[in-house]
Amino acid sequence: MICTLGEGWVPADARIVDGDGVINLAKAAEEAGARRFILVSSVGVGDSWTPFFMYWIFRMLGGMPILHEKTRSEDYVRSSGLQWTILRPGGLTNFRMRGEPVLLPARARVPELTTRQAVADVAVRCLQSENAISQALTVVDHWVGWVACGGTPFHLDVPWAAWTRHVPTELCRSSAQNRWNKSNSSDQCKVGTRVGGQE
Repeated sequence: MICTLGEGWVPADARIVDGDGVINLAKAAEEAGARRFILVSSVGVGDSWTPFFMYWIFRMLGGMPILHEKTRSEDYVRSSGLQWTILRPGGLTNFRMRGEPVLLPARARVPELTTRQAVADVAVRCLQSENAISQALTVVDHWVGWVACGGTPFHLDVPWAAWTRHVPTELCRSSAQNRWNKSNSSDQCKVGTRVGGQE
């Protein structure tokens, strides 16, 4: 299971899904017999290093309660019987993934920018990864890894492959949300969803 639950701001009733929402989902997953649980969290949570500017953004926008709730749900997932992996992306962007995302230990100091596509790529690969079990990893874009300090990059045992604009026809047909057109090949189709601002 991949969990991406999270608030964009603190709701008026102060009930933050990043805490009890994630915990309840992890409980349900364990009760249903799920083994793997990938939690997409955030930099600034737990023992991760937080850039000064991001810390003040969280404070100015009143987002500190969200980080506290994320820490609480991370602690619960760690103590559960699930085979967990925690991913902590930095500031999320909608750009296309241009290269293999870089995974770093929590305390690594990097300019933390991450495309949403890169987070999705890593989360899906972690589902089948053995060496990612019981790991908390910072996820950043490939170019950010060049200036990382304070940690050796972590390499998943599931190889990375560049994404294409084509997916198998059966996957397109299974999603009512995708507009698709058959290509010249009988086993591929074009997906009419936007990735990084391009169709």
